[in-house]
Amino acid sequence: MNGASTVPGDVFESIKGKDVTIVLEMDNGISWSINGLAVTGDEISDINFNVTVGTEENPLNTIPVEVINNVTRERSYVNISLDYEGEFGMAAVLDVDFAPETAGLVANLFYYNPAYNALQFIC
Repeated sequence: MNGASTVPGDVFESIKGKDVTIVLEMDNGISWSINGLAVTGDEISDINFNVTVGTEENPLNTIPVEVINNVTRERSYVNISLDYEGEFGMAAVLDVDFAPETAGLVANLFYYNPAYNALQFIC
């Protein structure tokens, strides 16, 4: 996306209901795939698809470590943060490249709910 991260809502309106897939190639091996048949929202606004991936060298520090350790039992984890809040109005598939040594590992997705100071299992 040449450094851009926001996609105008009319892009999704133009593919809505069509069996057409767009792939948004972001920086750092991150991409989003959206099929027009999965666009279900009415009047979709502009969406910022920027994703920040925390690393050991540059952790995001958005989730208290004790909350993470309660779920991971102090095993490895990756903190991913989306810049957009709310419903997309479509199903979007997020692909993130990880280091080769993580091949074969299973990942679980959690949402950090700051109101409860807890991780909620998504999938």
